[in-house]
Amino acid sequence: MLVKFVALNNLRFPGCFGMHILAVGGIKSFGVLFVEFEHRFDTTSRALASVQAVTTTFMMGMCPVSNALSKKFGCRRIVFIGGIFMGLGFVLSSFVQSYQWLYLTYGVISGFGFGLSYAPCIVFVGHHFKKYRALANGLSVSGSGVGTFLFPICINKFIVWYGLGGALLLLGAIMFNCCVCAMLFRPISSYKDRKIRNKVLKSTIESHPTEAKEVLLEKLEQNGSRNNILNVEEMSDLNGTTKNNALTADTTQILSKPVEGQQLLDSKTKASPMFDWKLLTNPVFLVFLTSTSVTNFAYPNVFIMVPSYGEEIGLDKSTSALMVSIIGISDLVGRIFFGWFSDLRLVPRKYEFMFTMGISGVLSLILPFVKGYAALIAYCSTYGFFAGAYIALIAVVLVDTLGIENLSGAFGFVGFGMTIGLLGGPPIVGGLRDGTGTWDNSFMFVALIAIVGAMIILFEPLAQRYINKKSIKKVTEI
Repeated sequence: MLVKFVALNNLRFPGCFGMHILAVGGIKSFGVLFVEFEHRFDTTSRALASVQAVTTTFMMGMCPVSNALSKKFGCRRIVFIGGIFMGLGFVLSSFVQSYQWLYLTYGVISGFGFGLSYAPCIVFVGHHFKKYRALANGLSVSGSGVGTFLFPICINKFIVWYGLGGALLLLGAIMFNCCVCAMLFRPISSYKDRKIRNKVLKSTIESHPTEAKEVLLEKLEQNGSRNNILNVEEMSDLNGTTKNNALTADTTQILSKPVEGQQLLDSKTKASPMFDWKLLTNPVFLVFLTSTSVTNFAYPNVFIMVPSYGEEIGLDKSTSALMVSIIGISDLVGRIFFGWFSDLRLVPRKYEFMFTMGISGVLSLILPFVKGYAALIAYCSTYGFFAGAYIALIAVVLVDTLGIENLSGAFGFVGFGMTIGLLGGPPIVGGLRDGTGTWDNSFMFVALIAIVGAMIILFEPLAQRYINKKSIKKVTEI
């Protein structure tokens, strides 16, 4: 089923999957570079963590802007430009002589590229799928798990072979491949146009079976689109009676001049606003927005802490980097599994979202009390499975709550809200480590934050009840 699913949706899947490998996988692997930067520049954990905070803040803070730009110019162009900035930032980072320049090269330039590339891919997949939306989203974002698995291993090898500067140059070259992923994107209108043409052709041939067949074939030959529509031979009913000697004018126009599928579906539909501020007055949306904003003080920081924590308990650099790879592969499995499981609708998705978020917090709370190599492997394996799952469920939960028409705006605001944790979290966990000399308190901090974020979802029924009462009140007043 999985192979058939991917095959049927050809280029829609690999483009987004590849972007997640590069952008999300790359940014999650900063913890490996963190250790090297710390040794090279002899600076504090808080200072270097703040560099990552700037990068991730740009990545998520740009969500409303990148989604708005995608509406106007298309996802392909925006993600392509993002790929250029991603690669450029890494290349420039290879030449810096002090860590302060990393705020500009890696933090601002690469962060800007990550921001342009990330959100449009999430929304792109959400709009292209309906029946298997959760599975499609899970498969797409599972690319981050692949990237998180591969990048730490590659970065560690690059540093050994070419040094830190050479490793950053190679990473920059790899990041430019995000432009290739962008070229695989296909606008949704191309699929809708084809469906509409097929529908009109079938209807026309049923009315004009004999002579319509010849005219249709001639038109298709002229337009070079014979392979993109239904087989005319199959649609024709040669036993019917010809009612007319030509196609209708509308059908001829559709065949000879491509039009936007969205316009054909509903020519009266007005363009949606670039920023839908009304979402911020929806109590249910505010519950999910608050939950994800709070929880993001926890999730991204684990990838910074794990490699350094591995060295703290006596592991070498390569083994510490391997811990991030373990999170990546378990993240991959978790996203695909919960994407498939949520499509079964056995449990409401909002409760899956809350459960996986809470479990990730509990795991981080236990880690400081069970130190050791085996404990760290167990933590990385289970943390990636559950934490990756709730990240993958954000988009589908928003669709369930607000509808597909509000996904772009809603995810944009959620991404922007997550910047609060992205900007404030790294300096906090880095400061706790500088003050205590250990990452234990930092892990306990992210654990409690994740649990609180999960508990906020419990307010969703109250918010929904408030909306229902408000709606009833309006009806009674009318």
